[in-house]
Amino acid sequence: MNDRWYERLDISEALEAAGWTADPDNPLEILRKGDAVWAISNDCGDSQLDAAGGSVVFPSDVPAAVVIAACLAASNDTPPAPSPLWAAARYSVAWLDEANGRGEQETAMRLMKLVEEAGEVMQAYIGMVGQNPRKGVTHKREDVAAELCDVMLTAAVALHRFADDPETVMAEHAARVVRRIGALGGGA
Repeated sequence: MNDRWYERLDISEALEAAGWTADPDNPLEILRKGDAVWAISNDCGDSQLDAAGGSVVFPSDVPAAVVIAACLAASNDTPPAPSPLWAAARYSVAWLDEANGRGEQETAMRLMKLVEEAGEVMQAYIGMVGQNPRKGVTHKREDVAAELCDVMLTAAVALHRFADDPETVMAEHAARVVRRIGALGGGA
């Protein structure tokens, strides 16, 4: 069997964790929940979902998250909504890792990218307030907000290099900041 088939094991594990039952004769290849049945179709990793609304074939290159979401929807399970920031960060990390590797040079480049994005925040702010008399007002509040979002996403991508679970690390850090503010008598 090729590697694409083994990647589908992640789907089997996720569905079992969501309460799907493995077929006794084919426990890794067929899972059921209610009227929904998900099965691996071939050694290439293609799979199929059969449910009350019909059938869907998933070629092996369909991301596991898409297949899992479809299966959960078909079985009337609602997956927890991923944070768009952390989902985008994970996607970006995977893309960058594949394109550029994971060496020290790449880590340094991701940190430098954070500084570059912070500079773009200031460029947008200067344009918003019209600080440069030659250019005048060139940006809006929305432009500054978009650049701040780029900084946050770039920081989340960089954090993946220094934390195994960056979303949890950030949540714990934010909680510490809130506690400090509370201890100082601030906040709402």
